[in-house]
Amino acid sequence: MGSAIPVWHDPTADGDTLVASKQVEGLDIPPFHEFHRTIKGTVPSGPLWDAYRVITTVNGSMLRLVALPPGTPPAAVEALRAAIVRLASDPAYVDEVVRTIGFVPDYETGPDTNRRVRQGLAVRPEVRAFIADYVKKGGR
Repeated sequence: MGSAIPVWHDPTADGDTLVASKQVEGLDIPPFHEFHRTIKGTVPSGPLWDAYRVITTVNGSMLRLVALPPGTPPAAVEALRAAIVRLASDPAYVDEVVRTIGFVPDYETGPDTNRRVRQGLAVRPEVRAFIADYVKKGGR
C-alpha cells in the first residue's frame, strides 16, 4: 500500500471566521483557505467558495450533534455539556478512539452552541440556488 500525505484540511467556522481544526493541532497541515492562498496567491472567493463554506459549516454543525428537546431542564443541559467536556479528556476514551479511528473527535459545546448551529444552517438563497444547480448539472 502507498502512503497519503495531507496537504490541507477543512477548517472549522467560528461565525464568519475560519479556524484550523483542533484535530490537526501540532501537525503542519494548513486549512484549505491558507493552502489556496499559498498555491494561488489569493484567498478563495466566488460561488464555489461560498458553497464550500456552507457545506463545511453545515457538516461541522451536524456531524457530531447531541440535541435535547425544547424545554429540557437547564440542569440536565449543563450536566450533558459537562459530560461531553470530560469525555474529551478521559484517558480510556482517548486511547480507544485513537486506536479505533485515529483521532479524538472534537465535540463543540457551550451556551452559544445552539446559536452557532442555527447560524451555520442559515444559508443565503443565492448560495442554496447555486448548490442545487451545481448538483443538478453534476459539477459541470
